Amino acid sequence: MKKLITILILITLSGTAQIVPKEAIKPMVIKSGLLVISGFADATAEVVRINYTYFDAVFPNANPKFWDAKQSQGNKWKDGNSKNGEKFFLSSTALVWTTDGYHLSRTMRNCTMIAAICIPIGKRKNWKQYVAEGLIYYCSYTAGFTLAYNVIYKMP
Repeated sequence: MKKLITILILITLSGTAQIVPKEAIKPMVIKSGLLVISGFADATAEVVRINYTYFDAVFPNANPKFWDAKQSQGNKWKDGNSKNGEKFFLSSTALVWTTDGYHLSRTMRNCTMIAAICIPIGKRKNWKQYVAEGLIYYCSYTAGFTLAYNVIYKMP
């Protein structure tokens, strides 16, 4: 899997070298970095949701009441029960990311992806540049996800 990701990134980068002008490289590096973080955060959310033991193996001192989805699911409710209402104002909606690791990771994923998309693109480009950038960004996001999911957490 690692070799496949490396090969895809190298092919993408070598194939786009003739298409992407020099001045577009720095914004692409910034956006790609944000997407690596986005992919990493997405993988972390999936790991704590699917099998917390893999997360715990990497972060043994992390608080399971926050990071283990099975334990943290009630954190947004008074006394852990949805029938009692929200633990605090907006704890089940806009501020849910403050209540558990799963929602924190998903919010990090969304914010870094939105930031990567919102960074000004600059002057008009031909369609080949957009395709090249799309491939680079896709590989960046996938690299972040794969790094966390398969390499760091060693999920099967």
